[in-house]
Amino acid sequence: MTRPVEEDCDSQLAQQLSLLSETERKHVLMVLHRDGDLRRHEERRLKELQKQIDQQEGPSVPIDQHSPLGQFCCFLCSRLFYPIIDKRLLCRGCHYFVCHGCATYEHHTGSWLCSQCQKQW
Repeated sequence: MTRPVEEDCDSQLAQQLSLLSETERKHVLMVLHRDGDLRRHEERRLKELQKQIDQQEGPSVPIDQHSPLGQFCCFLCSRLFYPIIDKRLLCRGCHYFVCHGCATYEHHTGSWLCSQCQKQW
């Protein structure tokens, strides 16, 4: 019967740690635990971002801002821009055009930020 990979790694780690002094072992184990904590935190953060992306209502096909369509509709919700009624806004984060419903004005910078960039900043 073969041993699971985790047990194999644990035994190899224990073997390598036995060559170190007690202080060095404690330090290495502290670093490994901290690394594990950071990895778990990053995994949770990435899962949350993926969930937000999956829930986002937006164009099913990405809009190229340099195409004619990208100049006339919102990058996030695909809403058409009307020159007088609903002007397009340039997001200072991603530099895509978005509508008023998908952007927030930042008074301290005097610029617009789309809802996706706002979550990241």
